[in-house]
Amino acid sequence: MPSSSDAIAPWLLRSKITPPRQLLSVLPRPALVDLLDKGAEGALIILEAPGGYGKTCLLSGWKDRRQEKGDTVCWLSVDEEDDADTFLAYLAFAAHAAGVDISGSELMSFEHYTEKNALQSVYQFLSQLERHANPVRLIIDDCERLSENVRHSVLPLLLRRLPENCTLILASREAANINTADFDHRGLVMRIGPRQLRFSQDELKLLWGARVTPRQLARIEDQTEGWPVLVRLLLSAADIGEFDIRHIDDISHNDASITTYFEQKILSRLDAEMRDFLIRAAVFDDLSDAILENILGVPQAHPLREKLDSLEAFIAPISGDDGGYRLHPMMRDYLLHKLEAENPQEYKRLQEKAAHWFSDIGSHVRAVRHALASKDSRLLCDTLAATGGLKLWLKEGLIEFRPIDRMLDEKAVLSSPTAGFMRCIMLMKSGKQYEAGVLYDRIIEQHQDRFKENELLSMSAFACKIMLSIYRGLYISVEEIDAFEKSAFETASLFTGYVLTMKCVTAHQCGQFREAIGHAERAIAYFRSVGSVYGEFYIQLHLGMVDWLMDAEHSHGAAFSKAKSIIRRELSYDAGVKPLLEILKFECDHEAFPSETKNLQRLGNVVVSLMKGEGWLDIYASAFRTLSEKQYLASGLKAALLSLDSFAAFSSKNDMRYLLDICFAERSLLLAASGKREEATALFEEATSFKADPASYLETAPWRAGEALVEAALSLSGEEASEGDLAIWRAYRDLGLSRGNKRLACRLSALLAARDGGESDLAILDGIIGPQFARSLWFCHEALSEAYDLEDTAQGYSNVRDAIRLVQGGGGGSAAADQGQLMLTEKELTVLRQLATGQSDKQIALAIGVTEHGVRYHLKNIYLKLGAQNRLDAVQKGRALGIQTEKSI
Repeated sequence: MPSSSDAIAPWLLRSKITPPRQLLSVLPRPALVDLLDKGAEGALIILEAPGGYGKTCLLSGWKDRRQEKGDTVCWLSVDEEDDADTFLAYLAFAAHAAGVDISGSELMSFEHYTEKNALQSVYQFLSQLERHANPVRLIIDDCERLSENVRHSVLPLLLRRLPENCTLILASREAANINTADFDHRGLVMRIGPRQLRFSQDELKLLWGARVTPRQLARIEDQTEGWPVLVRLLLSAADIGEFDIRHIDDISHNDASITTYFEQKILSRLDAEMRDFLIRAAVFDDLSDAILENILGVPQAHPLREKLDSLEAFIAPISGDDGGYRLHPMMRDYLLHKLEAENPQEYKRLQEKAAHWFSDIGSHVRAVRHALASKDSRLLCDTLAATGGLKLWLKEGLIEFRPIDRMLDEKAVLSSPTAGFMRCIMLMKSGKQYEAGVLYDRIIEQHQDRFKENELLSMSAFACKIMLSIYRGLYISVEEIDAFEKSAFETASLFTGYVLTMKCVTAHQCGQFREAIGHAERAIAYFRSVGSVYGEFYIQLHLGMVDWLMDAEHSHGAAFSKAKSIIRRELSYDAGVKPLLEILKFECDHEAFPSETKNLQRLGNVVVSLMKGEGWLDIYASAFRTLSEKQYLASGLKAALLSLDSFAAFSSKNDMRYLLDICFAERSLLLAASGKREEATALFEEATSFKADPASYLETAPWRAGEALVEAALSLSGEEASEGDLAIWRAYRDLGLSRGNKRLACRLSALLAARDGGESDLAILDGIIGPQFARSLWFCHEALSEAYDLEDTAQGYSNVRDAIRLVQGGGGGSAAADQGQLMLTEKELTVLRQLATGQSDKQIALAIGVTEHGVRYHLKNIYLKLGAQNRLDAVQKGRALGIQTEKSI
């Protein structure tokens, strides 16, 4: 044992009393430095965090800062072999090197300390610090290496008589385990842990700079949770080209530097029991008390529980009633792959056990996730069946099944009719009715024998069939829905709300508004009794439509407001429901103010959302007709026809023949309004079912299809229409009016009144039209003004006269072509202009500061809005609308 400083190797002494050289560039962390400065006003600062959290780096920088301000900063790094006398001697050397006068004392002698003079030695050292002229900051790094003797004998003595001019700073990878109650009581302790030491989002921005997008930066933050060493390892790998930021989700088990760090700096320091526990725990997203006890066999009283709190950096406690823990994302990912690679049997066993347990407690999303991970196809089918399929949807909407569906590939979906029917529902609610129909047919063909044995599957198949028909706008009789209702025995109560909804929707689509109201009232009462906000929302939508179409003849005038309130209170997280309400409000506004075009861009965005999201014939017809007519007014005929081409393609792709007829009819109307009657007539011939037998068509077609086609027929027939045809149109108008459909009656009466001999139709029109139906006169107000002296108040017809004035308040289809820019958002316009220069997606992304995925997203919207098939087509159609672009590709 050396007896003086002369006997100590200089390199050893320097390594213990000076901070280690930092190999990584230091990021200024002013908030943490300020925290240390505040702590220096007290007696004790404790930094507790695992390796890699930058404790030493932070203290080293703070040491320099305090020395510049005149403080004396002593630094000691602890070694495991330092016993009490060695520790005190090195502590004295550290103070001596920092400028504290230790000369004349025996404190730097390794033979001075004994059990008998421990108190005297510590007090002598503190006396020297107290006499020092400047404030003293005593930093002891690597405190986890302190011997038990030093921890329980020397440190308490240091703390007990610490002079007022001195602050003790302890840095440890583990809990310091020292009694600080006296200092805590007096507010003299500052504690800094992983939560404070993590890199903030602003610090990550400084480190990564412009090399990552905001979304990529957020993924780095999510994956690393700001753990400094992981962030710096990724940054170093990126600098030398070994890490692609696009693969951030897969980095932890593929990057050698990170896996080495986990193994050498973390796992190797844990005992075997804790290491095994963490590897098995990686199977779970989080570790609730129930999971710990029921699956991993670690009850509340287990000794492991006491150790978990000390591993805060990579297994953080979960707040809330359920308690438990959560592994650091990258640590969990690494451990999970380690378990699967090194012990595949245990990996599979835990996944299967978890799937059964989560299924039993009704946590279906997590059950399916574990069943998929187990790679056991039979278990997966059983787990999917346990969700209840449509039963789950009818009770809770698609909230829970959406994440389940995202996990399933085609093979899994086809192997389980439960999953197959649920995907059918989701495809229908994603604007993909044709795909839903194809999948439905495959499920029926593949599993038809199972439907005889299982009532829930049989009813689910029947329910999907009805949904497909209604979403496509096909006629479903009340008798067919009644047959469905009577087929249920054990599942009858499950389908009550569904049956009422289908009856309401079917009656609405068929134009039987009063019947729809009755079904809606019963449905709302039922949904409120079972607490289904989704169910009530859809019913309120239909009530709102019926209310408006009937001109508020019943007592549900606030239905749209109630639907809006439900979105605000209960469904704000679901981006798919808001466009449904928005488009109907746009249609109402257009009906009252047909010449107003100020919200055209927003309307276009809503329509695009609907084509990629949920919709059915009423919604799509409302969207397509409203947008095309607004575009006709704002940007001219070309813009409207381009959109209608896109809408027709969408309708054809999804096998929605009535919606396709509506697109043909609307195109014919706009062509006729622009004086292109021959072209309009030729196009109208494509609505073959209507032309072949109008009366039969109108008996079974949804009222929206009937309204559009009769409007087109009246606009194109002129004075050549036969009496038989006119009788059919009038009978259809009268039927709609008798059922309460004032909008349909106004539109058809206006066109009928514009013909010779239409005085009786004009009288009907004047009796029902109000300012909310001004759009009804849009195509015929000039003909009406020429045929009748409406300015003569003695003639009457004041309601028609007022409505014509509303229509005449706006322009026609002759707006400047460059107003076509209203169709696209600013970002879409920017992408289109870049597209015209011939740049690739990657080049455009770099030029405008978005990701390649973002460019493709905007291109998809551009194609939809312009009805374009490819990049060149988009540029050409953009120019046709007057959108200024650069040199052509």
